[in-house]
Amino acid sequence: MHEWSLYLVVGTLGALIGSFLNVCIFRLPRGESIVWPGSHCPSCAHPIEFYDNIPLLSYLWLGGRCRACRVPISIRYPLVESTNALGYLTILWYFGPSWTAALYALLFSALVVLILTVGIGINASVFTVVNGVALRPHVSKDPDSFVRVIPTSRLQGKQRQVSYAEYVAWRDHSRSLRQLAAFSDFGAVVGDNDFTEAVGVAVSCNFFP
Repeated sequence: MHEWSLYLVVGTLGALIGSFLNVCIFRLPRGESIVWPGSHCPSCAHPIEFYDNIPLLSYLWLGGRCRACRVPISIRYPLVESTNALGYLTILWYFGPSWTAALYALLFSALVVLILTVGIGINASVFTVVNGVALRPHVSKDPDSFVRVIPTSRLQGKQRQVSYAEYVAWRDHSRSLRQLAAFSDFGAVVGDNDFTEAVGVAVSCNFFP
């Protein structure tokens, strides 16, 4: 086998195994099987056909979006595939075609999965802590002392927005309320692979005791 064809085969094999590594990286932290079900879009669960699952090429052909729902596909997928392919080529260049190279290739792939899986796990753990400390509803010993101030327009009799200047004036000069906090909601899109529309809330610094 010519040297260039050997590199082509090894690089292709690295990309193919990299595609499987993506399955492991996505499913292992969630406790899901890496065998069943087959490859599917993490957003709409539409099965991915073989021609849409070709490492690197399918991502470019689809413009980085799912064919079914058109939700963007995480850039992590082609990055893992290309990283594993380049790792295999580097190992082949350094060790040559040998069992040692094959062993190092397996260790390299395992390291890629370990690093990214642990990273995702740490990210999920941090979010769990933040969610438990800051995002869950605060339990007060005296919930009846809380009131919500909803200003209305005198002319239209409808609820209206409050400016920051109004909030500061009420907060600093109110004699009826011990404290005054403010919040405002806004639309957001969250998720790495599973893109989801959500409602975010911006709060004043004294919103959480």
